[in-house]
Amino acid sequence: SGQLGISSVLAQIFINRGLKTKEEIESFIKSDISSLHSPMLLPDIKKALRRIKKAIEKKEKVLIFGDYDVDGITSCALLKLTLKKLGLKTLHYLPHRIKEGYGINKEAIALAKNKDVSLFISVDCGVSNFKEIEELKSYNIDTIVVDHHEPHESLPKAYAIVNPKLKTSNYPFRDLAAVGVVYKLAQALTEDLLLEDLDLVCLGTIADVVPLRGENRVFVRVGLSRLGNTNKAGLQELIDACGLTDKKMVPHSVGFILGPRLNAAGRVSSPDISFDILTSPSRPKAEGLVQQLLIQNKKRQNIGSKMLDEALAKVGQEVNFKEHNVIVLSNEGWHEGVLGIIASRIADKFYRPTIIISEKDCLCRGSARSIKKFHMLNALSGCEELLETYGGHSHAAGISILKGNIEKFKALINNIAAENLEPYDLIPSLDIDIDVALKDINRELISSLDNLAPFGKENIEPVFFTSGLSVKGKPAILGRGTLKFWVSDGNVTYPAIGFRMSDKFDMVANSKKLDLAYLPSIDSWRDNNHIQLELRDIRPFY
Repeated sequence: SGQLGISSVLAQIFINRGLKTKEEIESFIKSDISSLHSPMLLPDIKKALRRIKKAIEKKEKVLIFGDYDVDGITSCALLKLTLKKLGLKTLHYLPHRIKEGYGINKEAIALAKNKDVSLFISVDCGVSNFKEIEELKSYNIDTIVVDHHEPHESLPKAYAIVNPKLKTSNYPFRDLAAVGVVYKLAQALTEDLLLEDLDLVCLGTIADVVPLRGENRVFVRVGLSRLGNTNKAGLQELIDACGLTDKKMVPHSVGFILGPRLNAAGRVSSPDISFDILTSPSRPKAEGLVQQLLIQNKKRQNIGSKMLDEALAKVGQEVNFKEHNVIVLSNEGWHEGVLGIIASRIADKFYRPTIIISEKDCLCRGSARSIKKFHMLNALSGCEELLETYGGHSHAAGISILKGNIEKFKALINNIAAENLEPYDLIPSLDIDIDVALKDINRELISSLDNLAPFGKENIEPVFFTSGLSVKGKPAILGRGTLKFWVSDGNVTYPAIGFRMSDKFDMVANSKKLDLAYLPSIDSWRDNNHIQLELRDIRPFY
């Protein structure tokens, strides 16, 4: 606190995030474009550069293959725009989530062969596509894999694999989103910082929920500003249609507004709509695409709402919480495009690792989401003999499984969970950063919290705790289930506001004193500009 000239409260919050020296904290606060690592440290980057530059020089036919989510779409768009700037027009291919699934597929290989493509670049996938890359090689098509997923023990025989997670990698930061890896490649190709494209990097980084530390923090911090002033016509049109024009861009703007809409196309239709928006040359051309996207998003919401009701009913009928540490639900006809959303909702509601499977006559697809103490990808590897395919991360993964193996899989993964989870691992917890007196909450402290932003995975908003606060007056329920009341420590009185916390109305109404977990902030609604406590949880004071 003394060395940095910051409050002891802010110093404690930094320490809680693993930042324990003056240098570490200064680097975290600075987090600007100058702190990015050299792209030349990435594995196989020199080979990839040589091959792409040869393709540019000889005007070869190049196909960029992406993925159907926001990270894959922004990765594909960024690389296509970069190569276009360098004078090379490329083909691109984004797979259909339901018809084709994840990863390089036979349709893309056939297209590459028929169009005389000599260089195939996969982004946000490829590190697990052994057979497909071998087939491309048999047609004399070189493959460059630009990926960020965890590799298997062996690697496909691609011309180059640019992935910071490879065992041979010396890159200082391994947690880049795919669009971050593509940006590093584009940076090396152009020998430019490409500041105008950090809007795309920011979009993909936030949407893929990677840790907002290191370079990801830089991409989001600088990229949010770029996103608010983007020069991309399609993004301008989408931002306008979402009511975000002239508003400050924050991670919530991407994570809960722009990202889900861009994802919606790939969930219920084709991701090409979102790709075309991101690469649109003019707003008039983008306008119709954006309207299509909003229609697809509404369709996605309707499908998701119906599926969630069905899934919750199945939990009541099929899940025994004394025996089932992992919730596995399957149903015929469930839309594959929203399985991940439903898995997240169920996992959040019951605080259990959750796998939602869409049943078909033979091969079924599923999506998995996990909790803090359960490594989903490791658990799936223990069920390998029952799965056709699987892949992903510690907290989110995808599977394909034969219908006849679903019940065996349910039993096996629950056995694995029983061996790896303690009862208290299944109790949701809220991590408190610091216990403070209400009188110590002031505008200067709130302003200092800006040093921590932007917030996201592994850099969540700080949570303050104050005990024994007196409730003043009667609580009120505002729109959308918002709970509001006033609390005092005898010296100062502040409003407390809990979004979607109307279910706690009776507790507040019947309590003289409360313990609060909250984030102090300035209420900007209608220019009120006063201090408020944004509630994270409430409990009676004993």
